[in-house]
Amino acid sequence: MYGIRPYTSVGAYDAFKNMRELEKRFFGDSDDYMFKTDIHDNGNEYVLEAEMPGYKRENIHIDTQGDYLTISAENEQENENSKYLYKERSYGSYSRTYNIQNVDKESITAQYKDGVLYVTMPKKEEKTEYERHIEIR
Repeated sequence: MYGIRPYTSVGAYDAFKNMRELEKRFFGDSDDYMFKTDIHDNGNEYVLEAEMPGYKRENIHIDTQGDYLTISAENEQENENSKYLYKERSYGSYSRTYNIQNVDKESITAQYKDGVLYVTMPKKEEKTEYERHIEIR
């Protein structure tokens, strides 16, 4: 039973593995607990894609305040009484904040599909500087 582990390459030597594990135990490993995001620039809009498998739509919140957009979510553990032999998945509340100063905040939309949150953020229209020639009389 205790041999159920994720597959790793047999014979592959990693000289820094123990050091990374020590660092994770001492400082924590926030990357393992945070949802991963990609942000695409599609010309007239930005699209943020956040991997959030296992999250329920009602536990995901998107809020704006000033020039910042915050995505927060809670991933609830289904059975707290279960006796785990091995556990990699994490549970709890997580949030990430993004600067959206160049975004039309009133036009932001979001969709959650197949464990991925898509946030579409149209860019603000660029204001062109007013130019004119003034004649001297």
